[in-house]
Amino acid sequence: AFVQWLVAKATADGIQRLYFLAREGQLLKIVYDQWVSNDANAIASDYLVLSRRAVTVPMLSNFDDILQIARIQCFPNQLSEFIQERYGLRLSHEEYEDLIRLGLWSKNKLVSIENENIDHLIPTLQALEARILTNARIERPGLLTYLDSMGLNATSTFAIVDIGYAATIQGYLNRIINKTVHGYYLMTTERAQKVSSQHGAITQGCFAHHINPKTSQSPIFLKSFSLEKLLSSDDAQIVCYRHTDSGDIVPEFRQLADEERQSMATRAEIRRGIMDFVNRSITIRDKLISDFEVPPDIATALFDEFIEHPS
Repeated sequence: AFVQWLVAKATADGIQRLYFLAREGQLLKIVYDQWVSNDANAIASDYLVLSRRAVTVPMLSNFDDILQIARIQCFPNQLSEFIQERYGLRLSHEEYEDLIRLGLWSKNKLVSIENENIDHLIPTLQALEARILTNARIERPGLLTYLDSMGLNATSTFAIVDIGYAATIQGYLNRIINKTVHGYYLMTTERAQKVSSQHGAITQGCFAHHINPKTSQSPIFLKSFSLEKLLSSDDAQIVCYRHTDSGDIVPEFRQLADEERQSMATRAEIRRGIMDFVNRSITIRDKLISDFEVPPDIATALFDEFIEHPS
């Protein structure tokens, strides 16, 4: 249902290339490519290996940027892990102890972000500001080289494709390549409107569009964590791109957890079932009903039923 909507919407909007974002976008791209495989005029597709971490850290340029990343909600976590996850800095034991000795942090205190309240973190972030911004400058060239190698600086009109929410990566891409980057998603929250208005870009959701997360009753949004797991990839998440001495770029990936490896067999079965349905649908379209569609409301109802009564 999503891919059918994507084809129609992107064509109407004059999009010339679609970039499916890692990792949940991998399966969406496989389905898209299969659905349009016999269409000589289909919009070309690519797979863009990015993550919010890989894009946000190189884009840091001032203390306000640092605070913006800090405000994203997180469950209680150790300070060292939080700083490494959000900013790419590895705090040594001695550096951690220095923060405690200077009264900037309390021993064994956990970082917890709710309702964007980061008052307890600001002194620590101020102390680390210079190092964070230095690391951002180190990571930026690798990201720019990768984006250039994928054709994002070309003249064509393109869009990214992903599960969605706030269009965060899309917003950063608009800034980093100084060009309008559009976006199509399974769902978008009202925060995506800011990206749309700032950059004159499309931030279109299929099953839920610019919704209020606090009041929305959309099943696909309320059960989005389950959806992410169903669409997930076997691949590890990209952390950053680094330049080598020879000028090449080397991707750095996060290590897969044991739970992620253990779920690969189940994920393969899920994908097999998905592609079986897609291929049968293509047969129906090509041999029986040329305008065959899976209506979005039926897709949503099936998803809701599946999630509410899992095996």
